[in-house]
Amino acid sequence: MIILMFSSPAYADMDGEAIYKKYCSTCHGQNGEGTSITNFHFSERLGKTNEELSNSIEKGKANMPAWGFILSTEDIKNVLQYLRENFTNETNSK
Repeated sequence: MIILMFSSPAYADMDGEAIYKKYCSTCHGQNGEGTSITNFHFSERLGKTNEELSNSIEKGKANMPAWGFILSTEDIKNVLQYLRENFTNETNSK
């Protein structure tokens, strides 16, 4: 008997902060300020809807890779909630 363990992403249902630190902070910075890799500020994107941002995370956009093969729908909701609660236009506009 073979049991398949690949029916859901390996890191399903992590909290938003853990997801951000593990997958996002390398390019987007610890505080959403961007890095020398991307010079990307969250203040440039947080005006988008959750649907638009979820789509970008899941499918990728421009230089950002798709994360839908690793992150579950719930993981993406969790990281968006973390972003909305912790990164604002005021704290990240530089």
